[in-house]
Amino acid sequence: MLDALITEIEQHLLARATAGVPLASSTLGRMAVNDGKLVERLKAGGQITVGKAMRVREWIAADRAAHGLSVDERHIPTLPEPADDGAGAKAGAVQ
Repeated sequence: MLDALITEIEQHLLARATAGVPLASSTLGRMAVNDGKLVERLKAGGQITVGKAMRVREWIAADRAAHGLSVDERHIPTLPEPADDGAGAKAGAVQ
């Protein structure tokens, strides 16, 4: 699961660079979820909540649209829905 998110991030950074609008991984993390060390930590084996992972994916989708970048959806695995804790709140961590 975590590998899929890292792959999606790397693909987006490559797409931006190829289109002539490069973006640093730290900038992506800061803009997506206000965490400039996010990508570095994930690559080092860190964890991320499902909610935060979904926000990163939503930011990437919006950024792709804003820059007219296409993506081959067949290579982007879906993330699972967060588990319901019984109180209506959804929580969880992707490892």
